[in-house]
Amino acid sequence: MTEIQTGWNEGNAKHTQGPLVVKKAGTCAYYIESTNGKGRIARIEILNMPTEAEDEANASRLVACWNACLSIDTETIERLAGDDFIEHLISLNELLTSQRNDLLETLANIVCHENITNKYRLDAAETAIAKVIGKGE
Repeated sequence: MTEIQTGWNEGNAKHTQGPLVVKKAGTCAYYIESTNGKGRIARIEILNMPTEAEDEANASRLVACWNACLSIDTETIERLAGDDFIEHLISLNELLTSQRNDLLETLANIVCHENITNKYRLDAAETAIAKVIGKGE
């Protein structure tokens, strides 16, 4: 089997745009189709005798990965594929979630305390912002 090398296209052609779906193509075979009217772009068939369920799961995974990366250009995907991309995304998600939670807590405190001075509210907001942009604790 010939392995397809990444980067061969060098920007001369674009991939099929838009999300994809999996459609049954017969016994143990599935089509991957475009939802934008471009039709079928791939056919998945049993080659190494996996179960039909495994074949369908493989097709579904390919489609899910494609659809998850719609807004990312191919060159970026190729560059990141060898890195610890998923670990980076998980770490980034944890950081953003933590920052979001800190900001929400600070804003809730600023809004709900009637007896707090405007100076305190301003200081709390500035501290929260500094923390998110990396200039705080």
